[in-house]
Amino acid sequence: MPAWRDGLAAVIDAYEAAIGTAVAAQQDVARNVPIPPLRSAVALCADLTRDVGAVQTSAARWALDL
Repeated sequence: MPAWRDGLAAVIDAYEAAIGTAVAAQQDVARNVPIPPLRSAVALCADLTRDVGAVQTSAARWALDL
């Protein structure tokens, strides 16, 4: 694999790790919210963040053939 592809793969991996960290933080917040409807909304945001991040990283890897 050419060096520039290694760099792109590293950037995508770092983005994926950042998304994972953001999702974990959102899930921690959701667990600590005492109001059930608000807790569900925060948990839904965490799920959406996870899913959007997965689609973005998958599409980037596919488009760049990594």
